[in-house]
Amino acid sequence: MIALPITILVLAWGVGLILQVRDDSTQAWNRWETVVFWLIGGLTIGSLSATNFWDYPTFIVIGLLAVIFYAYRRNEGLSAKMWGETAVLSALLLGIATLAFYPFHSNFGTGYSSVSLWDGSNTFTLNYLSVYGLFMLLTLPYLLVEFRQWAMGWSRDDLQKWEPIGTPLIVALLAYI
Repeated sequence: MIALPITILVLAWGVGLILQVRDDSTQAWNRWETVVFWLIGGLTIGSLSATNFWDYPTFIVIGLLAVIFYAYRRNEGLSAKMWGETAVLSALLLGIATLAFYPFHSNFGTGYSSVSLWDGSNTFTLNYLSVYGLFMLLTLPYLLVEFRQWAMGWSRDDLQKWEPIGTPLIVALLAYI
């Protein structure tokens, strides 16, 4: 939930970049406004790596797509100049995002670095049933009755449609169990 306002700010930054005026009219930004705009973009995208890292790659892509669209509109189509501008602006955005939070990343330590099976204590069946048994007692018979009523509507043709994937489905179910 902490990252939600930041993600909205990144989206607003991308929309603001896309909606910038194309020509150099009186509405064009001055140099300082442009610098502040790109700093805000880089800082907000970079801050996602510290608040919710799983949002970070997604919003990097969203930011880079906004940069590509901005360069496309600014150069009025695909060209070498457009791709060059995209590369420079993308490097600027990612550079700000990375450098601003470099102290965080250089000192960050994670509590896990690999995936393995749980080797700690296990829940005993009696303990599990004492917590979830009442809910299972009420839910499982209801699900069985509902499944029976649903299955009564099956015809032989409906079941034959499932035949090609029946064996892989059963194998996958057994592997899952």
